[in-house]
Amino acid sequence: MLNQRLNYNYSNNKRKNVAKNGKVVYDWITISSRYSDYGMSLDDVLENVFQVSQTKNLISGTTWTKGMVVNNDSKRALWISANDDGYMKIRVCPPKFLKGNNVEEASIKDTLDLFTTLSNMVGYDLGATSKVDRLDITHTAMTEYDPIAYYPYLCNQTGTENKRWELDSTLYYGTSKAKQKKFYDKVRDTQKTGGKQQIPIQYQGTNMTRFEVCLGTNKRVSDVLGEVASLGHLFTEEYIVKLHNYWRSEYDIIPKETEIQTQFNKGMKQKEVQEEIIRAGLSALGRLQVEEAIERAGKIGALSYSAKSKARQNLLKPFEDRAVKSDLIDELDTKMFGFEPKWD
Repeated sequence: MLNQRLNYNYSNNKRKNVAKNGKVVYDWITISSRYSDYGMSLDDVLENVFQVSQTKNLISGTTWTKGMVVNNDSKRALWISANDDGYMKIRVCPPKFLKGNNVEEASIKDTLDLFTTLSNMVGYDLGATSKVDRLDITHTAMTEYDPIAYYPYLCNQTGTENKRWELDSTLYYGTSKAKQKKFYDKVRDTQKTGGKQQIPIQYQGTNMTRFEVCLGTNKRVSDVLGEVASLGHLFTEEYIVKLHNYWRSEYDIIPKETEIQTQFNKGMKQKEVQEEIIRAGLSALGRLQVEEAIERAGKIGALSYSAKSKARQNLLKPFEDRAVKSDLIDELDTKMFGFEPKWD
């Protein structure tokens, strides 16, 4: 059975009781299930899989077989791993697998059709039986400027799991794949693949700012949905709405108010003028730079934990009370909040 390859024709199967207007795009899906619960054998589920490797766990004695399914149209693969204890895992980037790139967004319907075909291939319905172990939700905005132009106006969130950091042309929030979100330059990201994927002609010459939210465990996805997350949830209107709203809220809760307007009025007292000048100075320095200065002071011991919290509260209060968003963020807001991709 080793080295068998599947030549699959991905047809547009019609399904009922699924969402008609998808509001999210799934850039990555990992699912797992116990195929043995449905009367299937290891040979059954791997019959049409091009098998690549086998690995034995010396502690449990379980042997894993890893293989791939190739879409001959796109020349891209998805990965299937199964063990001899009845457990199977599927990992796929639907846009890459279906279109050959993930610059374009695969519709909810196309993604559903993909998993319908995979269900037929392995011999049982994956929708109700598979847990979602990872889900990346994404959209790409065609922006006026390069993505990095917007990063100085996307400020720090509170909480260690929301730590803000940059690497190359990507802005991250969070250091754990269990829950992370990021902004990145999709043009540069595509160019880094060394020709494995190309930017479709209709997007060439544009600035592509992608915002992606990664839920890296079943618990994280389940927390958003309000119940244990299975594959079928991803194609049901109620849960599509929940995931879309979660993606929007993760963008919305990032502090973005950075511009403080100086206001001097006749009759102001000296203290009020001084406070206004201080606010103007904070605005000129920039909210991010103020936050970074507080962090540096804390790291070298110049501020205790409580003093650091108080300094943050005092120095950022003008931004929270008086600041507005820059024109760049107004543009980004409009585009991020405007996403409503159709089912097809």
